[in-house]
Amino acid sequence: MSVPVIVTDEAAVARLNDEHAAAMEGLRRARAVGIRAFIARFLAQPFAVAGRESSKTVTLGALALRVKLDRIDRLHDGSFAIIDYKTGGDTGRGGWLGDRPRQPQLPLYVQALDAGSVAAVAYGRVRAGESAYVGIARDAAAFGGIASFGVNAPRGYASWNDLLTAWRARLLALAAEYVEGDARLAPEPRTACRHCHLAALCRINESPLRAERPETPDE
Repeated sequence: MSVPVIVTDEAAVARLNDEHAAAMEGLRRARAVGIRAFIARFLAQPFAVAGRESSKTVTLGALALRVKLDRIDRLHDGSFAIIDYKTGGDTGRGGWLGDRPRQPQLPLYVQALDAGSVAAVAYGRVRAGESAYVGIARDAAAFGGIASFGVNAPRGYASWNDLLTAWRARLLALAAEYVEGDARLAPEPRTACRHCHLAALCRINESPLRAERPETPDE
C-alpha cells in the first residue's frame, strides 16, 4: 500500500494566499458597489424591503410550485418590485421573453404575488465592477435605472399589463405540458442542445426544426 507524499511548496502556498486575498478584495469591492447602488436608488425613489428569501406557493393550473423570492421591495406608491440576485453572466432580460423563456424565474415570481400589485422585476446583478439592476418596470417612476414602458420597453408588448398577461399565459401553457407529460421537442433547439446530455441518442439533425431555425446568437 503506497502512502501519499505531501510536498510543501512555500512559493505555491504564498501564491494561493495572494490569490485568496485578491479574491476577497474583489468581493469586498463588489459588495461596496452594490451597497452604493442600493443607496443611490433609495435616495432617488424611496422604498422599503418587504421581504427577504420569502417562501411562496405558485399555482399554475394543476401544478403547485414552491418558490423563494430573494427580495421584495415595497415602492413609494405601495406597489412591489421583485428582485432576484445574480452573480453569473446570463442576466439579460431577454431570458424572460419569448414563448418559451430560458429563465422564467422572475415571471414565475410575479405569480406568487397579486400580479396587479407588481410594478417591476429586476435582477440584482452582483459582479466586481458591474453591480447594477437589470430589469423591466411599469414606468420609470416606479423603478428608475432599468427599462420601462416609455423607456426602452421590450418589443411586442403594448403595456406592462400586456407583458404580465403574456407571462401568465406562457407559464400556464408550460405547466400544462409538464402535467400532461408532453415531452415533445421544444421549438428552441439551438439553445437547448448546448446543455443536453443525450446528444448520442437525439435525432435533432433529422428534425424540420433544425432546418427551419438557423443558428443565431442569443439575445
